[in-house]
Amino acid sequence: MISDEIRKKLQNVVGGTILEGQADHCTTIRNLLCESFGANPTVKKEFQNRSILKEEQAGFLKTYAENNGLWLPSLPEGSLYLTRGGESEIYLAPDHRHVIKVNDAVYYATWAGISIAW
Repeated sequence: MISDEIRKKLQNVVGGTILEGQADHCTTIRNLLCESFGANPTVKKEFQNRSILKEEQAGFLKTYAENNGLWLPSLPEGSLYLTRGGESEIYLAPDHRHVIKVNDAVYYATWAGISIAW
């Protein structure tokens, strides 16, 4: 069963709701995507039509990440592979306190849809 917290997050993503009062990078990026590109749930029949939008979002995200010191051109030396699940690979960061999630968003029509996994 889906918890109320996850259900609310899903409703916010689908509705394109801008989340106020949260300063973490993931929420900031999600809000920027919703403001710049809108938000739509993943619908299989629209998936191919949305691929152009997804490419635009990818460029937008890369620029944002580079400008804010969040872009990793490659995994840091000493990262330890942990597991793979669906579209993501998970690594233990060299500090052994953080994880790095590498995600290609193959299951989503746009990058805005993936924000719930962050």
